[in-house]
Amino acid sequence: MVKLTKKQLSEAIKSQLVEKDGLNEVFKMTLEGLMYLEREEVISQDADNKGNGYRKKNSLGFGSGFKLSVPRDRLGVFQPYMLELLKEDESRIKDACFELYSKGLTTKDVSSVIEKLYGKSYSESSITNITKGFYLQMEQWRDRALEPNWVVIYIDAIFVKVRRDTVQSEAFYVLLGVKEDLTREVLGIYNYPTESATNWVDIAKDIQKRGVKKVNLFVSDGLTGIEDALKRVFPTTPLQTCIVHYQRNLMKNIRPDDKAAFGKDLKEIFDPNRHDDTEEKAKLRLKEKAKNWKKIYPKIAQKMEQDADNKYILFEYMKHDYRVRPMIYTTNWIERLNKSFRKTLKVRGSLPSIESALVLITKTSIDMGNGTYSYPIHNFKNEPKLCLFLK
Repeated sequence: MVKLTKKQLSEAIKSQLVEKDGLNEVFKMTLEGLMYLEREEVISQDADNKGNGYRKKNSLGFGSGFKLSVPRDRLGVFQPYMLELLKEDESRIKDACFELYSKGLTTKDVSSVIEKLYGKSYSESSITNITKGFYLQMEQWRDRALEPNWVVIYIDAIFVKVRRDTVQSEAFYVLLGVKEDLTREVLGIYNYPTESATNWVDIAKDIQKRGVKKVNLFVSDGLTGIEDALKRVFPTTPLQTCIVHYQRNLMKNIRPDDKAAFGKDLKEIFDPNRHDDTEEKAKLRLKEKAKNWKKIYPKIAQKMEQDADNKYILFEYMKHDYRVRPMIYTTNWIERLNKSFRKTLKVRGSLPSIESALVLITKTSIDMGNGTYSYPIHNFKNEPKLCLFLK
């Protein structure tokens, strides 16, 4: 065997590196040499063990992949340490595939990016299989145990184009909770093709099954049948309808020339910052403003008067301390969360399945601090005992 000096070996390596695909060749020879020496060390410790040829294994390289010759031993006890390192690289690449997919890239996009970065070619079907490997992880997160006590739970829907037989927009309902330690957490993500009261009963039972025992307040848009459905599972918890959505629904039927004046009246009715305001005063303002518009918009005025008189849940927020009213009379917080979902989802024109949409929304929630918002709620930076105001 010819022994080369360090200088001669260095020159030989440099010479090989300038050749086509030379970097991979040097990398391949180095790995195979290390594995060979590692096997020799193993079989030297057992007289009954000997070398037993080689097996081929695909490996990542620089700009392209290559096949490694992995040494084997007769007793089958030899496991090259180098292969474990390569497995870690493979695992990291699979993680990268899912991260790219979860940011809204298609399987074709992911395959292209991975090949350019790692020289590893994955087919679109392979990328799909990799992402499916994470579906269980996402499902487990959505089914995780929850804390028993929640100050507020916000409920809202985001609409996503998904494929069943055809592509149509479907609602994905998101529950965002505020805990007693002033952090926020996504409790659940649910999909139903159509909206019904039965769905809300199922959702309420699900969070109850996962550990929720007490909720001080629910806040939601005017979703069909939601109040009675939630009462069936959490009978003592009141519901606040989002005032912002209520105002928008009224404004839809107002002429452009009247919107400024009508909007001003609505702000006066539903001002959450009045320290001495009460539910009775707010209802009285709603009736008075309705009279101002009765001649021009009789149907809208009639609705406003009815909403002031009946059990419509517009003014639940008025029953609580003025310091918390700005945060509980609207679903703005959860709508901000939905913007993060839309940012991810807008990269895709539509999703190939319901599960893929659930995975993307779930992964976004997890990325935002493992589903937990650890920063204090700005409304209460000087009021650390939020739960005292929502009893």
